[in-house]
Amino acid sequence: MSEAESSIKKIFNDSHADHSFDEWNTDVSTLSAKRIISQVANASKVRVRGLIQELWNY
Repeated sequence: MSEAESSIKKIFNDSHADHSFDEWNTDVSTLSAKRIISQVANASKVRVRGLIQELWNY
């Protein structure tokens, strides 16, 4: 697991202890991935909690 994925997993587990990171951590469609990348591409920070929530239904 990469350092970035480990960090996201920790934030996920801290915020959503009653849910499974492994079940949440699945592939998303190319369109969804491109949309997310376009939103954070020029950001100096990525709000991981918000990103997790946005990806919840994909």
